[in-house]
Amino acid sequence: MNDRQIKCFLEAARTLNFTKAAENLCLPQQALSRYISSLEAELDTLLFIRKNTRNIFLSESGKAFFNLFQRFEVEFENTRSKVKASDPQQVVFGYNTGWNLSFMMPQVFAKCREQMPNLNIILKCMGLSELIDSLYSHKVDAVLTIADYPEHYPELIREPVTEIHRIVLYSDLLATSKLIHSPADLYDQKFFILDDIYVRQMMKKMESYFESYHFVPQFQAADNFETIIANVENGLGVTMMDEWVYNILAHPSIHYVKMNSYHTISFVWHRDSNNAGIPVLREAVAGYFHEK
Repeated sequence: MNDRQIKCFLEAARTLNFTKAAENLCLPQQALSRYISSLEAELDTLLFIRKNTRNIFLSESGKAFFNLFQRFEVEFENTRSKVKASDPQQVVFGYNTGWNLSFMMPQVFAKCREQMPNLNIILKCMGLSELIDSLYSHKVDAVLTIADYPEHYPELIREPVTEIHRIVLYSDLLATSKLIHSPADLYDQKFFILDDIYVRQMMKKMESYFESYHFVPQFQAADNFETIIANVENGLGVTMMDEWVYNILAHPSIHYVKMNSYHTISFVWHRDSNNAGIPVLREAVAGYFHEK
């Protein structure tokens, strides 16, 4: 059970309309339905009596959990505010799994501590969905991520800080590896992507990245980052990533070709956050790239 499931349930219970609740939360309706179904499965009860997505009613169990979760929501926000007030010099900072940011973070930390000597920065690496969900539930204070993914969420503020090349990774074990000079040479390969709700929302845009190479990639979903890399390492396909996946690029049998397009990287935080460390960290990250 997580905060996003509870938030979706509460909004649906207030509106008694899945479509309207999804609009209010800036989520696809299918995503909201999945969150509620998974919550019902965990609680082992039906929370709603459904006629259709626009005609629903709370079950008796739903009414009981609605009262419980409403109290939880209020208490959670009160407790979160007290904790933030008692420890204003801690920032939990997240970024994408697979990135190696050691080329910049020590300088960023040093810059932050010039302004806030006691600032404690905690780093967390997560998948795209978990980054966005963690921002919503205030489990992280700010993230550095690809700008496309949080763009439809008005509660989140995005500040672009830099651009990095998109690349396509492939292995020596790929049958045609000796003949690869451009992404166009990979037209007949499987492109492994993360099985992630935010990635799926970006499928059409991802296809557009390959228009100049005159083919549409054959996307294949994988459960996690490690599975993608395992498939690429063993010559079963390729994947699109970026220049910050340093640990993978250092692999002796992994190679890459640059694409003729870039990812915009944004510093993202929640509009409601009052953590005094966020603007300090944001300024330090933006300053690092501005100086470069």
